Amino acid sequence: KESDQESDTQDEEDQEEERTDELKEIENTINELREKINASQQEQRSLASTIQVLNNKILLNEKEIEKTENEIRILELQIEDLSQRISGLELSLGELSQILLSRIQEQYKQSQVDPLTSLLASSGLAGFIREQRYIKRARAHTEDIMLATEVKRQVFDEQKAELEAKQNQ
Repeated sequence: KESDQESDTQDEEDQEEERTDELKEIENTINELREKINASQQEQRSLASTIQVLNNKILLNEKEIEKTENEIRILELQIEDLSQRISGLELSLGELSQILLSRIQEQYKQSQVDPLTSLLASSGLAGFIREQRYIKRARAHTEDIMLATEVKRQVFDEQKAELEAKQNQ
């Protein structure tokens, strides 16, 4: 009986040891699974942050494209405005040229008239001198306006060329 008892005790100890080993194995498996879960969560956070970085880069590129498109629209409007100004100045130059030409023709016709006849046709010597001064000032004024207008046109042409160069970049 003693040997049976010893055998039973031994069996119980063996079973207990087996269960302890089994428990340790389960605990090890649990710990391994927890480590895998943590690693997966870390990887998930890393992937999520990578996705967020990529999304932010996409948004940044979209905004830079939008900015460039707006800059192009502004340049186009500026070019259009300068083109209209240049056209207006060319019209003004044309009109001023016609005025100057007609004044020069009129002055030429008057110069063909005998100065004595012009003097007699005017209201005296003072009137004749006034007319001559007026003609001279009118011609000088027209020439000044034409020169200033031509300079403006050249400046606008340069600005237009610069804006077109910017737009082509």
